[in-house]
Amino acid sequence: MMASMRKPWFRPKLYGYGFTPISWEGWLATALFAGGLAATFTFAPGFFSDRTAGAVATAAIAAALIAVFVVVSLRRTEGEMRWRWGRD
Repeated sequence: MMASMRKPWFRPKLYGYGFTPISWEGWLATALFAGGLAATFTFAPGFFSDRTAGAVATAAIAAALIAVFVVVSLRRTEGEMRWRWGRD
């Protein structure tokens, strides 16, 4: 199935660069992303006795979560991602 034929989960923002959820799947993806980040910053540093290692691991996990969320969002956004100044 082509990407353009799938139901979009996100829509580009009206102003600026970014996207906003428009379906329950988009809201679920956003909630899972936010929960994953919160859990990462809450629990990941405690798994390491060395503060530097905990900080590096936390940053790496957060970067991975952000990358996955951005890729999923871009693939499920209707229209192109670009800077917007309101309605075209």
